[in-house]
Amino acid sequence: MLSRLATEGMTPAFRGALAKGLRLVMFLTLPCAVGLSLLAKEIISVLFEHGRFTEHDAIMTAGPLQAYALGLVFYAAIKVLQPSFYTIGKRFVPMLISIGVIALNAAMNYTTVFILGWDHTALAWATAVGLVLNFATLYLLMRKYAAGLETTSLMKSLGRLLIAIVIMAALCLASKATLLAGWSDMGLVMRLATLLATISVGAAAYFGVTKILHVEEAGEFLSLLGRRFGRK
Repeated sequence: MLSRLATEGMTPAFRGALAKGLRLVMFLTLPCAVGLSLLAKEIISVLFEHGRFTEHDAIMTAGPLQAYALGLVFYAAIKVLQPSFYTIGKRFVPMLISIGVIALNAAMNYTTVFILGWDHTALAWATAVGLVLNFATLYLLMRKYAAGLETTSLMKSLGRLLIAIVIMAALCLASKATLLAGWSDMGLVMRLATLLATISVGAAAYFGVTKILHVEEAGEFLSLLGRRFGRK
């Protein structure tokens, strides 16, 4: 769609389509990032804490997962922005930015691990920071090329999403204090059941609140799911 619209120049339709893609990315990835951060240890435990993989290993793995969860949002947004540069004939811009980010990551990794002596979690945070800077640079440049990207609309949508995410996060934290409180003493089946229950309630709350707040992407996403399952 962006390629087709780009043939007509930097029209409001092109800017609108690109902004819509970014809003959809935020709608889908922000709650995932928060959920992964809050439930990192529990998710890792259910997936890997078997045999020689101990609870200590799960804790050590949860830290990097939390860092990568932050990077997930910006990684997905980059996947929307990068192709848009190709459609307007600026294909070298993402490449140059990526090279700069790789060099920055190498410098941060060397500094944090070999000079400051931080642990492996620092490597994950360096990757996340690189993704943030990559996205920010791409966004600012595309905003310049496209003469705006409906930033005001994007911020309003983000504000409504944050309300839903706060409610979702509160439910997850309440579950950690009650339903998941005896995690260390639970068996695998009980861990899986309580974790799935927590995720289900949090997801339902998120979609419900975004629907009540008239977040456009919520209606579109739920309609898409309805059509997909309806055909089956």
